[in-house]
Amino acid sequence: MNGDDWPAGIYCPAYIRRYPFLLAARTHHPDEEPSVVCVDETALVAADHDVLMKPGGVPTAAWQAVETMLRQSAAAERATRQFCHTLENFQLLEEFHAVLSPLNGSELRLPKMWRIDEARLRRLPAERVRELLLDGSLAAIHAHLLSLENFSVLLDRYAVPRH
Repeated sequence: MNGDDWPAGIYCPAYIRRYPFLLAARTHHPDEEPSVVCVDETALVAADHDVLMKPGGVPTAAWQAVETMLRQSAAAERATRQFCHTLENFQLLEEFHAVLSPLNGSELRLPKMWRIDEARLRRLPAERVRELLLDGSLAAIHAHLLSLENFSVLLDRYAVPRH
């Protein structure tokens, strides 16, 4: 599924919107910035995409938009890694196993997922909460807690038969 197939009114994650493109690193070194654009060429052939390059390899506005989205996505991934590191340092993560049971009867298990432990968050000393507030993590924590409510939206999407 690509971003164009996503239902109107439901947030489509950048991870899906960026398809058929992916920004990757040249090596497996953890500090290397992604710099190689990978493309699922079959999706470009099968779909009606804008022209990405002019003759001579000159990028078009469509390509520049793709490249901007990929760079923003990579920056968001770096910020997410830093946020997860902060959550680990504050010992706020707990493992959980989601079990979705839609009306169509086929159960979906999502093992080894992680979420913020609200009880641990409430027990943090005020100075630690202040640290999270000042570095922007507290807002992201609350966004995460709210996003957990979207499991019901995922359940609804899973329950709809695919053709």
